Amino acid sequence: MDSDRRPKLEYNILIQEKIKDKGITTYKHTDNQIKEILVTHNYFYRLTSYRKNFDKNQHNKYINLDFEALVDMASIDVRLREYLLSMTLDVEHYTKTLLMDLITNDPEEDGYTILEDFKNFRLENVAYYNNSISRFKRNLYLKDMYDKRSADIPIWVFLEIVDFGTLIKFVNFYHHRKTVTSIQQLDRTLKFIKNIRNCCAHNNIYFINIYSEKLKMRKNPTSEITTFSRSIGINLRNVKYYKINDLVALFYLHNRLATQKLKKRRFQDGQQLVERMKINTHLYKSCDSYNKFLPTLSKLIDFLNND
Repeated sequence: MDSDRRPKLEYNILIQEKIKDKGITTYKHTDNQIKEILVTHNYFYRLTSYRKNFDKNQHNKYINLDFEALVDMASIDVRLREYLLSMTLDVEHYTKTLLMDLITNDPEEDGYTILEDFKNFRLENVAYYNNSISRFKRNLYLKDMYDKRSADIPIWVFLEIVDFGTLIKFVNFYHHRKTVTSIQQLDRTLKFIKNIRNCCAHNNIYFINIYSEKLKMRKNPTSEITTFSRSIGINLRNVKYYKINDLVALFYLHNRLATQKLKKRRFQDGQQLVERMKINTHLYKSCDSYNKFLPTLSKLIDFLNND
């Protein structure tokens, strides 16, 4: 057996050695209550991941961190990911709507040749196209559409079935095909939103390592993201972190693409999220990442209410 492997531990050992002995207090929970949470609500590895947001002292013990904060942060992270996923789905929908509007109004496009040109644009595009068609064929919910359209697929069907990665490739192709400012902005920004979409859709934790030096961009943010950040008062030093850069990109494109009615809806949803995040701020007095992130998110959400 690999000597680096960590042994599986029973709940009572986890609670003592991995929670209490690490300096995480349990003022509001008994050991039985903690075990109940780990059995029925959230498993240990995931729940305790949120401890990374808190500092340790010179004795390698967490500072001002109670188990209640981990439970609360896990709940907030779920709400945050649900909200961000809805935003990414909005952007995906309106990206496809914009593309179809441009193609529909272009007399040079017949709806079929463009896909052949997409496949031939770059070698990798063939794989993206074939993977999309393969998933289309296997999708039981789209069986009727596949049976009717698989012989000769037009662009309006293709955009209906592609995943987000293939959509990004198509936007890049179309940017080189046509000189359209809105598509240029999409091409430069959409790739960042994929990171958030995948995190939320795959149920990965978002609220850890937000301001980690390991997740800091080597390059400067795009001009679109920089300008947008300045306009709403977000510190550009924070935008150098990938998760903040991607978050700003999401709200930037949502603002560019979504209808005013939808932006109002997301503003109202976002307000509820922010209010939820403010309920237990006393738990995060020593959590710098929480106290930096909340004002940034609030500014982005408030911008959705601009007419």
